[in-house]
Amino acid sequence: MSTPDREAVEVFLQEAAEHLQYLREYVSVLQEISPRREDLERLYIAAHTLSGTSASYGFPRFSEIAAKLAHVFQYALNATLGEDLHGPLTEFLSDGISLLETDLLEISDTGKETVEDIAAFKERYRFAFPTEPPPLNLQQPQSYPAASPSDSEEEVVAAATGSYFDALPADDEVADEILEFFQPEAEEHLQVVSDCLISLEGSNNPEEVNKALQRRLA
Repeated sequence: MSTPDREAVEVFLQEAAEHLQYLREYVSVLQEISPRREDLERLYIAAHTLSGTSASYGFPRFSEIAAKLAHVFQYALNATLGEDLHGPLTEFLSDGISLLETDLLEISDTGKETVEDIAAFKERYRFAFPTEPPPLNLQQPQSYPAASPSDSEEEVVAAATGSYFDALPADDEVADEILEFFQPEAEEHLQVVSDCLISLEGSNNPEEVNKALQRRLA
């Protein structure tokens, strides 16, 4: 890993470690009969942020696991976990956080992800990572018109898989209450980027700019 790449990853490692620590400390709130909504919102934001930042830094497996955790927290915001879901999902969350912690250590040491551990995790929790059925009409002649969103192929992919995660809502909308927590954090990060760009204009030394960035994120 080149020096500039390593410096960028260090920023990700620091931020990811903080979010994982928060998840580890507060994920137990799901075991409460009526967890506070603000606690669930912060858990969702932490997991959702982990998924987005890890993907942007080139760690797709980390991002996939974090996105699944975020999906569970989003579900808990809108419905109470029943007895059939509570046990499997809370165990899944705990093991998922442990996996991300291990993966983060591997990224820190080697710059690569723990591919085998992640594959084993996905195999253990098949209900969270169902295999999509193959699309129909694989031998469809080229002369046929292009399939529209309402055609059978779209319906097959979207069909129920029998997974616990079929009951979870699509992760495509963020509630206004969650955005209230996200906006100040986003503004803070944008200010950090702005300050570092100004530092870059006055110095072409990447090491000095990285030190400034680390100080502002600390």
